[in-house]
Amino acid sequence: MIRRLVIRPEAEAEMTEAFDWYEERLPGLGASFLLCVDAVFRGIVRDSERWPRIHREA
Repeated sequence: MIRRLVIRPEAEAEMTEAFDWYEERLPGLGASFLLCVDAVFRGIVRDSERWPRIHREA
């Protein structure tokens, strides 16, 4: 069963902060960061049963 991945607003805000931080260090590094995050999210969705449920539906 494939579960739906929900990214909470707080997590999106942290990713935006991280993107900005990386971009300040080296232009383009923020985009690389987001590509890595996207790859991890796709892996979680693809193999969702691998990750334990820790709280209700999380």
